[in-house]
Order: sequence, then C-alpha cells, then structure tokens
Amino acid sequence: MAAHRSARPEPYAAAARHHGIQERGGRKRLWSAHGSIHDRRRTSHHRVSLRSEMVRRRTDRRSSQVIKKENWIMNMKWRNLLTAATLGIISCASISPNAQASETVNLTISFSYGPYSELFDALAKKFEETHPNVKITTLQPIVGTHEEHLQQVLRAAVTGGLPDVSFQGNHLLPILEQRGLLVPLDPMIEKDPEFNSLGLTEGAKSVGRIGSVTYGLGFQSSAPAVFYNSDLLKKAGGDPEKLPKTWPEIVELAKGIKAQDAGTMGGYFDYASSGAFTFQAIIRGLGGQMMKPDNTTIAFNGPEGLSAMKLLKQFVTDGGMKDMSRDQAYQAFGAGTVGILAGASSNLSQFQKLSGDRFKVLVGPWPISANGKLPTGGRTAVIFTRDPAKQAAAWDYLKFVTGPKGQTMMVKLTGSLPNNEKAIKDPALLGKFYQDNPNQLATTQQLSDLGDWYTFPGDNAVKINTAINDDLQSVVSLKLEPDDALDKMVKDVQALLPR
Repeated sequence: MAAHRSARPEPYAAAARHHGIQERGGRKRLWSAHGSIHDRRRTSHHRVSLRSEMVRRRTDRRSSQVIKKENWIMNMKWRNLLTAATLGIISCASISPNAQASETVNLTISFSYGPYSELFDALAKKFEETHPNVKITTLQPIVGTHEEHLQQVLRAAVTGGLPDVSFQGNHLLPILEQRGLLVPLDPMIEKDPEFNSLGLTEGAKSVGRIGSVTYGLGFQSSAPAVFYNSDLLKKAGGDPEKLPKTWPEIVELAKGIKAQDAGTMGGYFDYASSGAFTFQAIIRGLGGQMMKPDNTTIAFNGPEGLSAMKLLKQFVTDGGMKDMSRDQAYQAFGAGTVGILAGASSNLSQFQKLSGDRFKVLVGPWPISANGKLPTGGRTAVIFTRDPAKQAAAWDYLKFVTGPKGQTMMVKLTGSLPNNEKAIKDPALLGKFYQDNPNQLATTQQLSDLGDWYTFPGDNAVKINTAINDDLQSVVSLKLEPDDALDKMVKDVQALLPR
C-alpha cells in the first residue's frame, strides 16, 4: 500500500513523457503537458505568435478542411474513451453483491478446545458445499479453554491476524464488547428476511445481546451434568435406573466405587472448568450467588460457598479423587478408572467415544435445590471482520451454524444442548435422534433450571476465574482446609474487582 500511494498516477506520468519540444521535419514543435497536439494553441501561441500568423495566412481551404477533419476525429476518440471510462466506473459501482459472489472469500474462524475440531471441520465442509465461493480456515493453534481463547483473540487484535468469526464463551462477550471488537448484528438481522424463520430459540437470540445491541448468536449451550460408568456403578450397588439426585448420594456412591477397587477413583469433580463453571453450578444450585445484586459485593462466601468447598474435599477424601488435569481425568474416565465425573453436558459425546465398547456412559442430573438455578455454559458466534464481503459471508455462516442443519450436527458431535427449535422438533433432524439416544435426551431435562453464566465485572474477569481455580486446587491437593481456602478466595477476588 505504501508503494502504491507513492507512485505517480498515470496521467501525470504520461504528461512527463510527452511534455517538451519535439522536432518534426526540421522544425521544432511545442507540445502541451497534456500530450495533445491541439493544445499547442494554448501552450505556444504567445511564444511564437508571429509564426502562427504566417501559418494562418498561408493556410488554404483544403488544408483547413484537413485540419478540421483531424481535429474532429481526435475529439471523437477522446469522447469515446471518456464515455467508456465513465460507463466502466458506473458499472463497477453498481455491481450487486450477488454478481460478485463468484470471487473467493476466505473466512478465518476461531474456537477453543481441540476435540471440537471434528465438529467445526464438518460444519465448514457442509457450508462450503452450498457456498463454493467461501473458504473457511481455522486460527491456529487451537487453545484449550475459553479464557485462553479470549487472550488469543485479544493479542491478535493488537498484533494482527484477528479472525473473521469467533466462537467465544458466553460469559466473555462483555470483555470483547468493552474492547470494541464485536460487530453489531442488528443491521444484518433487520435486512435479512430469512432470519425469523431460522428457528432460533429465544435463548440463542438473547445470549449475545448486551444492553439493546445484539453482538452474537447462541451456537452451543451446555448444562452442568454428572456422568457415570455404568459397570462401576452396578458393582458398587447403584441402580442405573435411579441415579443419585443429591450431593450426599453422589459422594456415597463414589465412596462405594472406590471401595471396590483401590486403583479406581470413585469420583472426579471437574473444578478447573472455564469461567469457574462447575464451582458456580454448586453455589447457584444450592440457591447462592457469586455476587450481590449491586455487583460490587462478594456473595459466594456464604453457606453455599463453604458447602462447595467441603464437597470438593469429600470427592478427595471419600471418593479417592486425585489432583490431575482435566484432560487426564477425561482420559481416565474413558479408560474405565473413574466411576463418577461431575462436569458439563457438552462433554457427553467425547466421553462416549473415549469409553468405546468398554462400558456404557450414563448421564444424571446435577443436584439443585428448590430455589436454585444453574449456569448455562456454551459458545456464542460473533463477527469481528469489518470487510463488507467477509461480513456478508460471515453472516451466512452464522445463520448456517445456528440453523436447523448446523445445530443438528453440533448436538450429534458434542452432546451439547441445541439452540434451534426446528432442529429439536423435526424427526429427520433431532426429533428421532433424542428418542434413540436417551443420554442425549437426559441432558435436556434441566433446561428449565438454567440461568445465566455469571461474569465478574471489570477488566480482571479472566484473572478472577484463574484465582478461583487456584484456590479450589488448594483444597483438592489438601494444602488448605475448605474454610481457609474460601477466605483466601474472597481476598483474591476482592483484590481484582474494580475499585
């Protein structure tokens, strides 16, 4: 671009080539800076006026006619060129987006969690079948968590390489909005006659709304869920048809599974989840809150928070939980060495693939009190690109991935909750699928219990979630007692809240 801006425009370059004095037939002729022989009257008239008068006196009728004819021909050529150029400019400006659809549009998307590559690759392939002019690539590397993904995007906004479309954690959209990175979708929604017939749930429409502006569409939702190894559950005396509904029942079953085999973990609590998702799920399921309504005072330091800390320790002392990473715990569950895993419904398909034919995975409800609510996890599809052609392609892509076909693929490949009513009701899409897959149906049973996924205020939301996970880890490692760890968590979070 810099080289282009510094280059001399063509008309001026032409003038430089033709401006000056040229010789013809032994006589000097002065050309204008515009390169036209007819301009010699403007350029040279005053400098060679005597010669000009002699030429006019000697001009006979025939030569005058020749000159006039040449002038007319040359004027017509210039008029034709100008007309053609004008028509060319007008035609280029009036080309519709559809007429330009044949040009290849390269879209870069981003998401977190490597195992979801299969889903997004499949979605890209399906979308490109009906949009052959669009090519989709994925931002690399694919990071593991929502928070790492957010940091990856924020860095790209500064250094370059910001993706065109991104699937961000529902709870992180306010941070992106504060940075001015999100493209409002309302103008696209208002101009699109197809949007209202896509079948999006109200939750899918509202999850990406901040204030009165829509910045994203809900792509994937997940609820807290408890997974069971059916074989280990039966050995410990559990009933696959009557899964536990309270935390004491779950801990007791984990204790029984551990007693059957010293090398088996009775249970694992996925405490290091993105956005403190599972920690929030315990507290809010018990009727507590993370912050008070004023959003300035911590509320998780009440009885519900202490119960959460004690429950985590029980998974260790009674259920035999070991301090390991999430990936290690998932692999152990798939290998059949973990009896119970408390996590998110979006991991169902992964657990079923990891377990293979070794055992059947069962999905049970997350314990909740009469006045409790559970956070809704998941991803929201947003647009970053400001390029008009890419925005048009990105909008079509968003409609596809949140539409009936895209949502059907998402549910079947992840086990997450769908955000499209047409997909749920159509027997050819998810209607019959849920009938044939009771585990998938089980993940939808607590839809009425779901609420928002709380985000801490200010610029330190990500740091706060990291601090919470660190304090939870201190309980799992038995470095701190539950009450001491909770006190430390309160101090750590308070120090990071806006002042």
